[in-house]
Amino acid sequence: SKLGRPISGFVFQNVIGRGRQLTLYCSGAELPSRDVEATELYLYGESRQVGYRHQHPQLALQYYCSEDLRERRFFEEWQNMVFDPYSKNTGYYDEYTSKVQVQQWDYGLTRMMAEYEFEEAYVATVGNLNYDAANGDIQRLAINFNYRNYKRTDSGVANGGSTIGKIVDNFVGGLTRKIGL
Repeated sequence: SKLGRPISGFVFQNVIGRGRQLTLYCSGAELPSRDVEATELYLYGESRQVGYRHQHPQLALQYYCSEDLRERRFFEEWQNMVFDPYSKNTGYYDEYTSKVQVQQWDYGLTRMMAEYEFEEAYVATVGNLNYDAANGDIQRLAINFNYRNYKRTDSGVANGGSTIGKIVDNFVGGLTRKIGL
C-alpha cells in the first residue's frame, strides 16, 4: 500500500522572528478549509454554477503560555503594528505582514512530509486567557491569523532536504526587530 503511517501531530514553523521559542511552544494548528465561490451562469438552457475564486477562513494556532506570558505580549505587539491603540494610527501593510509556515513531519520527525505557506499573514485575534484554579492543565493561548493566500509549497512528496533549524533560522520580514523584542 502507498498510504503512509498515521501521524499524531505536526511541527509548526514560524518565520516571523523569535521563531525557535514560538515553534517549541506551539501546541496546535488548524489548517483552514478552502472553498470555491460560485455564481450562477445562464447562457442557454439550464443554468450552472461557475467557480470564480477561493474563500478560506483564518489560520488558527494554539500556544502553550510561559509564566510571564511572553507569547501573548509578542502577538499583542504584532497587532499594535496593524493598529496602534494609543495613537490610533494604522500601520503600513508591508510592515506588519509576514509569511507563516505549517509543516507536517513524519512519525520520527526526520522528514518533512508536507508544508503549507500562508502569505501576507498578520495577527487578527489574540484569544482570551482563562484563569481557573480547579483546572490543572497548562494554560494555552489561541491566535488567529488573517492572510492573503496559502499554498502547499512542498512537491507533494516527502522531501528530506529541509531541517527544522534551517527553516527557523530563515526568518522573513524581520518583525522582531520592528517590534523591538
